[in-house]
Amino acid sequence: MPGISGIDLAIQMRAQYPNCKILLFSGQAGTSDLLKRARAQGYDFRLLQKQVHPSEFLFEIGQPSMGLLHALPLGESLMPGTT
Repeated sequence: MPGISGIDLAIQMRAQYPNCKILLFSGQAGTSDLLKRARAQGYDFRLLQKQVHPSEFLFEIGQPSMGLLHALPLGESLMPGTT
């Protein structure tokens, strides 16, 4: 992303929405240094390295710490106007 790293954006999102579940994806080697810096500041984000197999993604979002698969009642959507 031009102008900001995904980790910096995640830090901003966590500050504005503290209960937001954040899962990062990266294909960049330098991401681990940025993640270490974020952890030193007290942020702990889960990072998956690209290419992510669908089963790994489903496993991660099903973890209790993420809670994404159980966040909405059955039949509700994350996107308004869709089901």
